[in-house]
Amino acid sequence: MIELNNVTKRYGSSRNPVYALKDVSLKIGSGEFICITGKSGCGKTTLLNLIAGMISPTEGEIIYDGQLKSDDRKRVLRYRGEKIGMILQDHSLLYDRTVFSNVELPLLIKKEKPDERKKKVLDWLNRVGMADKIHAYPDQLSGGQQQRVAIARAMVGGADIVLADEPTGSLDEENAYSVVSHLKCLVNDGKTVVMVTHDLDLTEMCDRHIQMKNGIIVSDT
Repeated sequence: MIELNNVTKRYGSSRNPVYALKDVSLKIGSGEFICITGKSGCGKTTLLNLIAGMISPTEGEIIYDGQLKSDDRKRVLRYRGEKIGMILQDHSLLYDRTVFSNVELPLLIKKEKPDERKKKVLDWLNRVGMADKIHAYPDQLSGGQQQRVAIARAMVGGADIVLADEPTGSLDEENAYSVVSHLKCLVNDGKTVVMVTHDLDLTEMCDRHIQMKNGIIVSDT
C-alpha cells in the first residue's frame, strides 16, 4: 500500500546538515498494525509525517498504492484527505464543539449531505462506544474517551490508513489498552494502522514492531 525507498529527511544547510531520517526503506501492507518505538528525537514522528504526506523527503521517494509518488504534491495531498486519518496525542478536538460536531467536521469539509453525515457519524461513534456522548463536549470526557472520539473522527471520512502519534501518551494503563484495542478493531476490519508509541507493552498488540535509533530503522520484526 505504501512503500518508502531510501528516504532521507534533512534539515539545515549542506555544511551543517541535521538528519531526522536517513536512508529508510519500508513497505507497509494493507491490514497491518505496525508499532514504531524508539527514544525521543529518533525520527518516529518525522517518519509518520512523511508517510502522511505532511512533509516531503529530501532524498528518496514514497509510493502510494503502487503508483502515486511523493513528488506529486497535489495528488499526495488529495490522497491524504481521502485515504489517511491522523490521531495525535493531544487528540486535537475542538472544545467549543460537541462530540457529534467534532466527528462531523471531515464530512462538512467534503460537503456531504446532512443525512449521510449523520449516518456516518453515529455509525463510527457507535463503533468506538461513544454513541451515548454525542451531545457532550470534550472537556466533559476522560482522556480515553477523547481519544476514542478522535479515532471516530479520523475514520468517518472513509480512511483506509490510520497514523497515530503517541495516542496513549497521556493515558493511564487501562485507557491506553482500551484505545489500542479500538485501533486493533480497525485492523480486523481491513484498515492499516501505524502507531508511534513509547509504551513497549503495547507493541504486543501489534502485528509488527519497528524500532528506530538516530533516524534509521534498527529492527523490524
